[in-house]
Amino acid sequence: MNSQLIYDDSRIKDAWRLFVNKGIVRREILKNDIAYSWVRSRLHGIELDSIPSDTVITGEILRQFQKRDESLICVCNAFIPNLEAQRALKGIILGVANRDGLVLNTYQNDSIDTSLMCTGRRMTEEAIGTNAVGTALKAAKDLVVFGAEHYSKAFQKYVTYGCHILDSNKESIGLLVALSQFNDAPESVLEKMQELAIIIGQELDVHVDNRKLLTINDHLDNIIDSIPDALLCVDHFGEVLDFNSKAEIMFIEPLSHKKIKR
Repeated sequence: MNSQLIYDDSRIKDAWRLFVNKGIVRREILKNDIAYSWVRSRLHGIELDSIPSDTVITGEILRQFQKRDESLICVCNAFIPNLEAQRALKGIILGVANRDGLVLNTYQNDSIDTSLMCTGRRMTEEAIGTNAVGTALKAAKDLVVFGAEHYSKAFQKYVTYGCHILDSNKESIGLLVALSQFNDAPESVLEKMQELAIIIGQELDVHVDNRKLLTINDHLDNIIDSIPDALLCVDHFGEVLDFNSKAEIMFIEPLSHKKIKR
């Protein structure tokens, strides 16, 4: 069944109405992930007609969450805007969410209602019901949820996407997320997002390693500078690699790149 049929198929809409009214699951026409998600959404008491305003985090609380995943946001900021500029994923809102389903940053598209997937939105099933982000977290796999498959009617004219970003240990460190109007949904969006997620995961590993090296270097600098005697580190050509403040006092000229004669 292709995406257009999933959205237009009146059986899906009828199945949704039957479920919300009587709690009956039409398993023969629903995908397993969607059927299970509808049941969970019903148990969570998700509103059907609107998205509660308390599902958006703002201010200092949001900044604290963004600080925790600063490296993830930094790498995404380096890649996603450039991707949009190339129109590789035209007509959708792209974003990045943490492992708890909180959207940390979005890359806006003026043609779409950006309030549905805005920065600070909690996209978990517990917050807004069936959607590709929250359900991808539950299912531990990448997902696309088409209009009529969403539990809340607020999302039923849209397509949502959730794609895990994996580290070198194949553990999820966040998700690439997207939302598009159904009629404007580009083909193969999930495949393009998966390609981008691989690049981001690889770059994030490098970014984290570099930050660890900087931290180690700062720690070593503090140790070297705390030594009470003058200390110079030179290579086999006599070029100064490192020194402490006590050694700097001994020389009139700056020590950086200075060569020490044997």
